[in-house]
Amino acid sequence: MKSIARMRSAAARLRIMLAIMVTAMLVGVGSAAPATAHTALQSASPGEDSTVRPPTQIVLTYNEPVQFTRVLVTDAAGRQYQSGKPVNVDNTVTENLSATPPNGRYTVAWRVVAPDGHPVEGTYQFTVAGSSAAEPTAAPAAPAAPGQPAATSSGTSPWWIVVIVLLIAAAAVGGIVLLRQSATDAGGDADIEAGAGRQER
Repeated sequence: MKSIARMRSAAARLRIMLAIMVTAMLVGVGSAAPATAHTALQSASPGEDSTVRPPTQIVLTYNEPVQFTRVLVTDAAGRQYQSGKPVNVDNTVTENLSATPPNGRYTVAWRVVAPDGHPVEGTYQFTVAGSSAAEPTAAPAAPAAPGQPAATSSGTSPWWIVVIVLLIAAAAVGGIVLLRQSATDAGGDADIEAGAGRQER
């Protein structure tokens, strides 16, 4: 009887451990959900595919605060026009231009880090018209752009997968230990009951 009670107790503990594991997995998946709702560029000045007079700065507005920003502004020949590091104020990033851009097509390449630590990057283009600036004659070396994709992209979030795997492994080890302990206890109880039976005889 004692062995049966011990096995039932071990089974109950195992069920509790499995319930904890399932709950932890659900929490992990729920925590990973924000990773799919990445930081996004809401608006820009100059705007995407717009035609404007020569701007003096690029202003990017995101749907949430960002950090560790980088902005490159290049013309069709690869010449850079950004000046120094961009300025972050909450969800707005401002990058000044080093010179008046001549007429032509320009590409803004940006890279930021979201509040959850995910890098997000993207590019867009605009056109300058009505500029009095002459096009530079010498082209500098091609820039190392922060990202090539035209659409916003971001990094993955593997940390929650690691947590779930560790939880599953811990639960499996705990279950094996409980089952072995139950088997050992059951064997001990059987030996005791057998000894008691021999003494009664």
